[in-house]
Amino acid sequence: PPENNAPQHPPSRSRFAGMQRDPTAQELAIMDDMITKLSNAKPYELPNAVSRAIRVVSTPRFFLRIAERADKATDPSEKAKLSALADNLVTTIQAVVSMTEENLDE
Repeated sequence: PPENNAPQHPPSRSRFAGMQRDPTAQELAIMDDMITKLSNAKPYELPNAVSRAIRVVSTPRFFLRIAERADKATDPSEKAKLSALADNLVTTIQAVVSMTEENLDE
């Protein structure tokens, strides 16, 4: 039998599995900064902010981070603000995506 001295590697994880990794401290800081800015933004400012950062704010991880922050918040008004942000983001993302699709159809 042929000698096989090569180390055995586990099968490589798919790229999709790689997206499930925990965010780095830097990524969390960026998300937290965005969450803080968005939660303090006026409702009419959200569509513009969301369209600029759609790749981040539309990820499940971003919503998970909002939920984590809401869970940790001790101030009821902060909890309410984060909860409202999550609701507003869902609506705003849907609107931004449908506007983008309409623009692509023209």
